[in-house]
Amino acid sequence: IVRYSDIRLEIEDRVINAPSIIRGAYRFSVGLAKKVLIANVLGKMSVALFSLELSKVSILSSWFMVIIYALQLYFDFSGYSDMAIGLSKMFGFNLLENFNYPYISTSITEFWTRWHISLSSFFRDYVFIPISLKTRKTYLSLFIVWFLTGLWHGASYNFILWGLFYFVILSIEKLFLLKLLKRLPIILRKIFVILANNIFYRTDLSNLFNSFKVMFGLNGNEFYDLYFVSLFKENFFLIILAMILSTPLLDILTKKLFYEEIFYFSNCPIGLRWCS
Repeated sequence: IVRYSDIRLEIEDRVINAPSIIRGAYRFSVGLAKKVLIANVLGKMSVALFSLELSKVSILSSWFMVIIYALQLYFDFSGYSDMAIGLSKMFGFNLLENFNYPYISTSITEFWTRWHISLSSFFRDYVFIPISLKTRKTYLSLFIVWFLTGLWHGASYNFILWGLFYFVILSIEKLFLLKLLKRLPIILRKIFVILANNIFYRTDLSNLFNSFKVMFGLNGNEFYDLYFVSLFKENFFLIILAMILSTPLLDILTKKLFYEEIFYFSNCPIGLRWCS
């Protein structure tokens, strides 16, 4: 979601040169690789897992499928954003970042400052702030924002529930949960995003509630199954790679291993995200 104010000057006076074209082409290629080589493969895995009958799904499989889906969404959406940023850079436009490693977030509040930044900032500036200033009711404004955010994704009950789920979690975080989350292990802090993704995927409400029963062992399902084990083994390296690439680890290593004198091109080491 690009605002006129962000590109007004570049519409009037754009600069297109070899460095911007090279950096743009690289960024576009990174986004294309995210989409085709990672997101699409993860997508096939998640479709295969979600198509299983819940009565035959183990507890580990139920969590595994939602985690795979979470990774798929990240590489899908951030890949498209990288392609848009890269293509725009090739034509002289410098778009703002849209994803900033959201899965390293330690809370839902932080997550939504890193995930789909242009969408969350749009709702903040054009819905939340105006309503808050007029009504002086923060939680009412938050409710309207997340109801509309859910509806924005689709006219389906699961999207509305998805938005309201985030409204409830964010409201609780503002009240007391943030202090509690800081005491929990980092892995446990991600659980709300995982649960939200399960809501986001399942359009059938009865199927959704049954899936939560399976995830928390309330349906009497097995703890693990051989299909999960074989699928995990077959895609082990891809899953590990996806997890690593969803964090800034590669950027940090790149900064430490490469100096500005290496691959230096127009005041920027070619292809490194931190100077793009």
